[in-house]
Amino acid sequence: MRGVFQLHRPFLTHSCSPISLAEVIVSCSMSLLSAIIAACALGVSFAALLVQSRRARIMKEQLATQRAQIADLERTRSLQEMRILIRDLLDIRKSIETVLALEGKNLSEWTEGQREAAFTVSGRFSLLGILVLERLVPEDVFAKAWYYSVPKCYAILRPFLEEIRSQRDYRYWSAFDVLAQRIADSTKDFPGFFLKT
Repeated sequence: MRGVFQLHRPFLTHSCSPISLAEVIVSCSMSLLSAIIAACALGVSFAALLVQSRRARIMKEQLATQRAQIADLERTRSLQEMRILIRDLLDIRKSIETVLALEGKNLSEWTEGQREAAFTVSGRFSLLGILVLERLVPEDVFAKAWYYSVPKCYAILRPFLEEIRSQRDYRYWSAFDVLAQRIADSTKDFPGFFLKT
């Protein structure tokens, strides 16, 4: 064949068949096109991976920011709750002093006002006990602030607590028991706060 470049392609049989330059070019072009398409697909996949990675990083940063904001809100709420609790405990200071003055006095000799003070103190310290046990307020702060009053009031109020529980329920104000014991245990070696000279 004149003007046509011929190549021979070997087959499994030992025969050879001629292949034209045009077929070679088409075959190479198809291979090149397939390689380009594969490279483009790989590039698109890589770009998608970069976009997803960036989105994941942004979401991680947003999540960290949201967690920090939630932690700030919880700290703020916790401080507000603690201020309210401290205010409530300071509001019953007179009742606490009334109870402390009952030391050594028989329960049958308590006046109505003294029993009311005992009721108020027992209820507040039981509530404080629940908040401490549920870790809603820091135990160490209240232990150091009330290291004397809580265990002492509890010791004085034991007969009163037993009387109330016999009338209502054995679990009544039970968090007061636990709170008094925990404060007594945790402040056993508490040296107090002293100015350094």
